[in-house]
Amino acid sequence: MPKHIAQPSGSFPRGFGAPTSALELLRPICGSLLDTLTPLLAQLPLSALDTLTMGDLLALSGHTRDPHLLMLLAWLFSALNEGSVCLKLTPEQLLRYHSPDRENEVRRHLEGFCNNLRLGTYRGLVARPGADRRAPLIRVSVGEGRHLTDLLYFQRFFRHERRLKARLEAFLDQVERPICAPDQIESLITDLWRPERVIRLGKDRHPLIADPQQRAALRLILTRCFVVVSGGPGTGKTSLLVNMLRLLAACGLGAEQICLTAPTGRAAQRMREAIQTYLASIAALTAAERPLLELSANTLHRLLRYRPHQQRYLYGADLPLPQRVVIVDEVSMIDVAMLDYLFQAADPGRTRLILLGDKDQLPSVQAGAVFAEMVPRDDPAAALPAETEATRQFHPLQGSLVILETSYRSGRKLARLAQAFNAGRQPMVARCSMNQALTLPPDNCALIESQARSGAASMLTPILTSWADHFYASPVDGAEAAYLDTAAALNGATAEAVTEGKLSEKLFQLFSQMDRARILTMARRGPSGSRAVNRLVVNYLVGRYGLVTDPATGLFNGAPLLITRNDHLRQLFNGDVGVALTDDRGNPRIFVQRGKAFISAPIQTLSDWEPAFATTVHKSQGSEYADVLLVFPGDPRHRLLCREIVYTGVTRARERLFLLARPGELQAALAHRIERSSGVMFST
Repeated sequence: MPKHIAQPSGSFPRGFGAPTSALELLRPICGSLLDTLTPLLAQLPLSALDTLTMGDLLALSGHTRDPHLLMLLAWLFSALNEGSVCLKLTPEQLLRYHSPDRENEVRRHLEGFCNNLRLGTYRGLVARPGADRRAPLIRVSVGEGRHLTDLLYFQRFFRHERRLKARLEAFLDQVERPICAPDQIESLITDLWRPERVIRLGKDRHPLIADPQQRAALRLILTRCFVVVSGGPGTGKTSLLVNMLRLLAACGLGAEQICLTAPTGRAAQRMREAIQTYLASIAALTAAERPLLELSANTLHRLLRYRPHQQRYLYGADLPLPQRVVIVDEVSMIDVAMLDYLFQAADPGRTRLILLGDKDQLPSVQAGAVFAEMVPRDDPAAALPAETEATRQFHPLQGSLVILETSYRSGRKLARLAQAFNAGRQPMVARCSMNQALTLPPDNCALIESQARSGAASMLTPILTSWADHFYASPVDGAEAAYLDTAAALNGATAEAVTEGKLSEKLFQLFSQMDRARILTMARRGPSGSRAVNRLVVNYLVGRYGLVTDPATGLFNGAPLLITRNDHLRQLFNGDVGVALTDDRGNPRIFVQRGKAFISAPIQTLSDWEPAFATTVHKSQGSEYADVLLVFPGDPRHRLLCREIVYTGVTRARERLFLLARPGELQAALAHRIERSSGVMFST
């Protein structure tokens, strides 16, 4: 692609349709043609950058007044903004963006574009794979006969997808490579569940259940070089990860031969903390297992050694990763480009690659939903390890894939509710006020409906103030003090006194109270987004309880904070949630928990943070809270409403779930499933 043309980001759009100002950027290129097409273009989620790039592509093609080309470019950018890596050239795909009365226009522009493609009109702009590397766009045909479909790509995404698929096939084509004698496999696995060797969970130290699907996954990692494990919350992915490491250690692999990685710094840190916690629960660690306590986890960028000045990674096909095992967590959050870079850096002939995630969670913010494509949605039986070549043909990953289906969380009602939502069903849910909902016993869900208009203060204010009073200004679940009172006891103390002195017990208590509950929003911006919700809660608590705020930051003592950018120097990561406390000099500091210890830094030295009374569902992935208030955007037509975002938000709750929605919003979300176009086609 010529350098003057911006690369598509593949990120979500910021609004329902293109703002008039964004469309007007096309007028110098398209002239009066813009007036003709504005009714169609205005229904598409286009940004100013999208329209500028469309103008560059039109100018490059020489067809600046071609209505069919302009519309296909607009549809392509709309698909990228929704997270697809390509555009399916079918009427069904394009009609998703428009009202029914526009069907004839949509079909006419698609047919006109396809006719011009056949005539070679767009030569130099659109090419077949390998025909013209300078062409910005690639047209690919997939399927056969009447199922033949054309896909339109940018070169970048086509290259990532093609390389990723080839590398995946190289992993699947590897013969079995056991890392221990085959007759030792069952005894090694059985040893993990002996009373003195089993992982013990929770305060009551219950022994980990010997789940047959987890045992199946453990057999795979001892024999295959590529394993995919998908499971929802509570199905034991974390305990499986730790038992995987224990098996690898028992087979003679040292910690230096294993690397752990995740898409975000916070997810990587959670891996490390979970390993330390679970290993510490085992009564009799072996000498081979003890080094695992020091095992670290990195983000994918740090693992592959990104070099900003070269805009490339150190590790890749020419210089593979040196480790023999690479374990990747939260794979659903990884986009097609990043997953391609990872696969290129893993040598199929030497390295075992193990992917962990939840196929039903929200896919990556950037382009692609690769993990969801790897796992069959509707037939869990296809996920069990196969014994014959014939059954492997049923699914490309058959024999390398395990789906963990049994949830061991105590909240059975909430688990069934999440399953129903994931299947698109809306079971009966109690409808009540926020004050009534807060009196419900554990393992319950309440729907708090409002007739207020989208984002109206009358909808949010009384509900959020009740929430804030309950969880921050009143003792909850037998606590001796309210959250704000616990924070007040730490006000004005030195960092050393808070983290290592007599007040450290209070700090542990504060974090326990903070993690008791969280507000989750579907959007970051807008009247019902996390920014607005945080602002409302902060203003209410400050005004209602006379809290003193720091003039520079606007923070009060005890305010929860979310780190939004990695700071490796201070070991603070994107997604970390900490607490702001005023030190002995009157300055706010952030405190973040790391297992049984804390790290601290002056807030003025941090580059990016925001209040964390509310966070987006995207930011909450990998976390869980006792009580969750899931705030819908306030409009049944909102672009973010989908089954995946509801499922992800619902499964963050361990005890109680509160849904704040207008009539019709929940039904609209469950009726819409994210469909991202790609040509990878892992699933059959």
